[in-house]
Amino acid sequence: MFTVESRKLLRAISSFILLVILFVMVPKVRSSAAIVPVIPQVTIISAQPIGSSYLEVQATMSGMVIREDQSQGTYKVPITLLYPQDASMCNGSALVDVINSVFYETYDFVGTQSDPFFPSLFPIGRLTLGDTFIQTHGYVYAQAQWNKLVLERQRSAGTLSDPTFHIDVGTDGYAILRDLSAFLRSPANSVNGPESLPCSADNVIAFGYSQTGMLLRQFYFAGLNTKLVNSSVFDDGLVFEGSLHATPGSRCRSLTDQSHWYSYSYTDCSGATPKSQGKVITFNTETDVQIINGWKARSTNSSSQKYYRLYELAGTSHIPATLFPLKLVGIRPLEMAEQNYVDTGPVLRAMLEHLREWIEGSGEPPVNEYLQGKVDRLTTPLFTDQSWGNDNQQVYLFQLGVDGNALGGIRLPHLRTVLPGGNVIGGPLGFYRGVECNNDPTQSNFILECQISGDANIYNIVGGTFIPYASGQCASFYDSYETYLNEVTDAVAYAVVQGWVLPEEADAIIALAAQQSQDFPGCVSNVSPNN
Repeated sequence: MFTVESRKLLRAISSFILLVILFVMVPKVRSSAAIVPVIPQVTIISAQPIGSSYLEVQATMSGMVIREDQSQGTYKVPITLLYPQDASMCNGSALVDVINSVFYETYDFVGTQSDPFFPSLFPIGRLTLGDTFIQTHGYVYAQAQWNKLVLERQRSAGTLSDPTFHIDVGTDGYAILRDLSAFLRSPANSVNGPESLPCSADNVIAFGYSQTGMLLRQFYFAGLNTKLVNSSVFDDGLVFEGSLHATPGSRCRSLTDQSHWYSYSYTDCSGATPKSQGKVITFNTETDVQIINGWKARSTNSSSQKYYRLYELAGTSHIPATLFPLKLVGIRPLEMAEQNYVDTGPVLRAMLEHLREWIEGSGEPPVNEYLQGKVDRLTTPLFTDQSWGNDNQQVYLFQLGVDGNALGGIRLPHLRTVLPGGNVIGGPLGFYRGVECNNDPTQSNFILECQISGDANIYNIVGGTFIPYASGQCASFYDSYETYLNEVTDAVAYAVVQGWVLPEEADAIIALAAQQSQDFPGCVSNVSPNN
């Protein structure tokens, strides 16, 4: 028989055992901000049709941030959306264009009433991919202001369009990107407004270029693509299922909580992004390989091809004239060499489609493509630590082919390419360089004697150079316009087979090459615009 006291003791022991069992069985909650679900609120301001079937929406997104240290903050930022009015046109993927605001790091006038480019914000994903591509391929497109520097500069200058726009601390920009991805997955939970809602995205892809390519590279190396997951809408545990990092070199850009709310570094930013963070395609032009240590973004681990691909583009520049014509806007002096005109958009569009199919499991991107050359060293850095760094004096010297242009990498039809069987294709019109140094760029080591430097010159330097061949220099390549056009056509066909450009763009690329032979006469003889 148990006494009253023994029964009480048994009950106490039983209760203690039950508590221990519950403690063991209940899932632990981390103290990170990443696991606290906070739904962003989107308020539509205006909407208008774009193209034949899309809607362009201007809106605001507001939210609360619960940080890793349990401190809290809020934000309210402008966003732009493009999406099909008919949900059946959606391809199931949304694209977050991490808007580029690098001018705010370079020029004091940016964001003020005297800013000739105001608001000096560049949706480079939209500019390089194009609305036609976005619409015909059924993407939902979104961009949001993530940069506290932009809002504070405009607030100080009295140019902020809505005084309630704010980001409490610089690092909250990461949460804004996360919340935009969450909204795109479940827009019905967030939208205030009468307009039809964008279709819900199964997968969200991030796109960053230059400044924001470096930002996304940091996002991945810091593990934020998993750490910031805070809701079941991220059903595979990733903020972004995939990411296209364009022109980052091997440099990372971090958000900070001190003015100016950012820093750049090469530290811990080399090689493939971590496997745990999901699929990434990195895209570097000749510029980025040569002066931003882009060669260090190459992976030495063959197994990384399961989640990371790297493409280096020969004969292209960080800022081609098709993206931002430096002479036309008054940044590059008229007496300086012509800016590299080669459009990298066709490759970016192809790689985005490859990335989408890779995520969906319906295809894989092409194999990695690297430029050929060797590493050398400058006597003094080209830039300060406020842009591309005084912590880097290494440069990459390219091996040049018979046409005087870099060998290896992805090769578009403006370059000569030797096929495996020995045939040579492609229609160059001159020397294409990723860097402008205000000297003779025809030799591979021209970068070692660069005549311009400094952060104020960064855009001229990275706009690259095009030097037309001297009269008659092309004769060994093609003796007539017809031969030139055949060489270009063969090069485009090869690029399509390699997966470097989309088949649907082949005719337009050939037509553009035909036009360029007239824009830069003297190389191709017997040019006939009627051919």
